[in-house]
Amino acid sequence: MLHGNESHAGHHTSGRLNFEKDMDDIEIRVPENSHGFPVYIWNNPTDRFSLSVRSPAGEVIARVPAKTGTRLVSKLILERSVVEVSYFFPTSGSGSQLSIVKIWDPTPGIWTITLNGDILLDGTYDAWLPITGNVTEGVEFLLSTPDNTVVTPATALRNYYLRSI
Repeated sequence: MLHGNESHAGHHTSGRLNFEKDMDDIEIRVPENSHGFPVYIWNNPTDRFSLSVRSPAGEVIARVPAKTGTRLVSKLILERSVVEVSYFFPTSGSGSQLSIVKIWDPTPGIWTITLNGDILLDGTYDAWLPITGNVTEGVEFLLSTPDNTVVTPATALRNYYLRSI
């Protein structure tokens, strides 16, 4: 059963790496006239993922080692795109790893983020694009999953219900 107010937008995907050194590709379709977007990738505190990025033209940002506080910004040589990779862990509250990939002036086509399992006990991950209205229409995961797409205010700590009188 689908749930979440972004369930049909194609802005969430998830997967699992099964063993250390395993890899998984996250593919993102990018239409013409996209100015850029971030991808937020979360994995469990017991795991450590690193990643690489491949543009539609085949340019590769090589695997960026996962170290907390790492921020790499790279201008592609054959394209006008700029890619930023950042890692944050442990995050406050959950202790999970957050990896953020930002792509500015993306070349239209299929962008691929390759996740690498450096340390794995669980191996699951979730990735999100910004919600509808905050990203160019048509930017979406090729293999999206409709689960886990409920966004604020639905996730607020205190929900207030209004009732007609």
